[in-house]
Amino acid sequence: MLNSKYLPVPFFLINKRFQILEYSDEAGSLFACSKDTSILDLADEDSRGKAEKFLSGDGKKVTELAMHPAKGPLSTFKLTIRWDGNEGHLICEPQDTHMEKLLNKVSQQQKRLAETDLELFFQKEALEKSLDKITELSGPAISLTSKLVLIPLFGNLDENLIIKNRKRLLDSLFAKHFEHAILDFHGIGSLTSDGLVELGKLTAEFRLLGVEPVFTGLTPSHVKAMNQSGADLDVPSVSTLPKAIQAFLSK
Repeated sequence: MLNSKYLPVPFFLINKRFQILEYSDEAGSLFACSKDTSILDLADEDSRGKAEKFLSGDGKKVTELAMHPAKGPLSTFKLTIRWDGNEGHLICEPQDTHMEKLLNKVSQQQKRLAETDLELFFQKEALEKSLDKITELSGPAISLTSKLVLIPLFGNLDENLIIKNRKRLLDSLFAKHFEHAILDFHGIGSLTSDGLVELGKLTAEFRLLGVEPVFTGLTPSHVKAMNQSGADLDVPSVSTLPKAIQAFLSK
């Protein structure tokens, strides 16, 4: 059997039942693992179906998967496996730098919007126009990948917020052929019934363009307002923005 202990990469030797037969010191320091346990236990619960499908079969394959390291949050790993009979040679390479770049991109955009809000606010002679501009700046389409777009929302979610941004968002989704859109509610204060009705119409229009929406950053007060509004909001939700991005990257 292969002596994998000193391999300078996070390496696992597994069998067809996905049991860990051997692993390198690099893998042992990166994951909380042990022999005879399942490699599937290291994958995020929502990604285990994908993991099992990927690990099944023969030959060499490559994918990205959300996994739980021994220390730190859920992270994306690049998995490469090559089967030799009943033994699979698996390498799990961290892809954190890619995730950090995406989150930094989001952070920079949010900072720019916050600075713009302050600049506009202090132009007292043009306050009315400034408020309109702030509303229009809410909901920028931030491209994370060729298929995934982030739409951070700011202010109070009312009818005006959706109407001011509807055309620009739909034009952007249509032009760039996105497949998934994350609507981030972290910057949202209150939600009005009229605003939620318009949001329901907007997400329905997303789907007509072939874009599946998902919500993130919802607070208990947001959820309560949505349930009480009666708006048609059949949209899945993920608790945090990093987890939402991870979920799409690992598909």
